[in-house]
Amino acid sequence: MTTLSHDIAGLILPHDQYGSHLNADGKTIDVVLEKENFCKAGETLAEVWSSTVIDSFPVVAQYVEHSDFAAEENLDEKWCSLPVLQTQYACQIVRCNSIECCGQWRSNYIQIFPHRFLPAPVPFQHTSEGLEVAQTDNGSGAFMALFLKD
Repeated sequence: MTTLSHDIAGLILPHDQYGSHLNADGKTIDVVLEKENFCKAGETLAEVWSSTVIDSFPVVAQYVEHSDFAAEENLDEKWCSLPVLQTQYACQIVRCNSIECCGQWRSNYIQIFPHRFLPAPVPFQHTSEGLEVAQTDNGSGAFMALFLKD
């Protein structure tokens, strides 16, 4: 992601390539035009990223037309929430524990991360009581190694 982010640093994507879809209050007044402008921004990003090479491999990027998931009648939101965890730091998508759904684990990942998701980066400090979450206001503490968290 760093390489891709670097490639678009400073890139300005106009929100009104085909005309403004916003009113004076910044609210959408033309949904079709908004989608056309969004598509142009996606195509521009794909064009920039397609000229990128990462570890001697060319990046192949393509804008994929947006589909409206909200209109999907058979969408099971409870099921969708099982493999996804979104925090201020990241959006993680991890397989579930159901053998019927995802099959057997092929690694020991679940033993290392029993809650499936990677833990949030939280600074800890050593105290006489053991490890504790560090106070953020005094700058004490350090981030632990990933495998030491639970």
